[in-house]
Amino acid sequence: MIEANNVADGRRVAVAAANLRDAAAEWYETDKVNIIRYIDNNVRSFIRRIRAQFTSDVQKDQWYAELHQLKQTPGQSVDDYANKFQRLQRKTDANGRTPIANVMRQFLTGLNPTMVPIVYATAPVIL
Repeated sequence: MIEANNVADGRRVAVAAANLRDAAAEWYETDKVNIIRYIDNNVRSFIRRIRAQFTSDVQKDQWYAELHQLKQTPGQSVDDYANKFQRLQRKTDANGRTPIANVMRQFLTGLNPTMVPIVYATAPVIL
C-alpha cells in the first residue's frame, strides 16, 4: 500500500499507523517512541518491529527453514542471492541479535563455492 501509492519516506510511518486497527493500533501507540523509520536494516524500523510483534511462530519457522536451505542457484547472480538472503535474515532476526560473524558464515555457506574467495577478497562488513 505505502510503496504502491508513492508515499514520501518521511510520511510512511504516519500513513501506515493511520491504517492500523485494534491490537495493531494499540501496539503502535505503545511502541511508536521506538520507531524511527518505516523500513531499513535498523531494529527501530516500523516494519521490523511490527513483524516481531505480530508474526506467528509458524511463519517464523517457515522463514527460518527457507533461510537455512537457501543456496545460490546456477545462473543466479550474487546480488540476487544476497537480496534473498538479506530479506530472510531480517525476517528471522527482527531484533538484530545474531552476531554478524554468524550471519556471514551462513551467507557464505549458501553461496556458490567458486564465489566465496571473491566475497572474502572484498571483505564485506555488512551484507
